[in-house]
Amino acid sequence: MYQNTSFNTYIYDKYLMLDKKLIFIELERVKKLKKEQVKRMNKINELIEVIANADRRFFYSKSKGTISKFIEGNKLFFVDKYTGQKIYPYPSSSRRGFSEGGTLWGLINDFREWIITGKISNGNNGYGGLYSTSWGYTIDGMDKVIIKAKEIGYLKQDAISFRDMCLQLKDNGSKWALGITLRKELDAS
Repeated sequence: MYQNTSFNTYIYDKYLMLDKKLIFIELERVKKLKKEQVKRMNKINELIEVIANADRRFFYSKSKGTISKFIEGNKLFFVDKYTGQKIYPYPSSSRRGFSEGGTLWGLINDFREWIITGKISNGNNGYGGLYSTSWGYTIDGMDKVIIKAKEIGYLKQDAISFRDMCLQLKDNGSKWALGITLRKELDAS
């Protein structure tokens, strides 16, 4: 059987060139994606600062003077404000080192999902996301958070305000979902 080695070499070389070009294109796509993810991570860190500076100051440790944040590396990590530990923020991972409760664990996973995919993820991991009525924040405090979330693109621009959501719950006969503090605040306004 006759083999044309020069032809085989030519085909192999062309294949390698094509393969290298595809690998280069994929690496460039990953770099661009990574840049976008880092931008979204920084935006989420801005949102966390708003949450940490409002009302009950979730994600802020008074004793340590620190605010929780996401950091980049080979993977996305969340650094807890109190323990200082790097936490792998995935629903299936251990929450070891996370000093907040389940509501905020769900929120952190919503944030992670948005950082990675860029797709709206508020409330995907339970507890109502930024519209949770169980935070114990004032309506004005929650509206500051919602405004920042819209500003950074985490929520759509036409997303309802927290106040309007509470009024809808009240008007729809679901006043019980608001909790006593929010009900008093609505009744007073």
